[in-house]
Amino acid sequence: DSQTPFFVTGNSYESTLGIPLHHTLGSPTRSLDEVYDRLGDLSFTAEFKYDGQRAQIHAKRSDDGLFVRIFSRHLEEMTDKVSYLSSLS
Repeated sequence: DSQTPFFVTGNSYESTLGIPLHHTLGSPTRSLDEVYDRLGDLSFTAEFKYDGQRAQIHAKRSDDGLFVRIFSRHLEEMTDKVSYLSSLS
């Protein structure tokens, strides 16, 4: 049960590995430079979009192996549906 702090526009939150976060509306950017221009020194998280699918990927490597859970934009676990992603470690 690992909690990780993260920040969104100056507000601090905590997340728990393996429990999906509610999605937020975002706007696409063309580069990391554009992200840094918008956010300055604020910490941020980013979502990747694979093959037309938005996903949250929760991953942690430990002595016990690799923990991976993948969630859809509707917070449904879809790790088994896209198992090829979790095998890319």
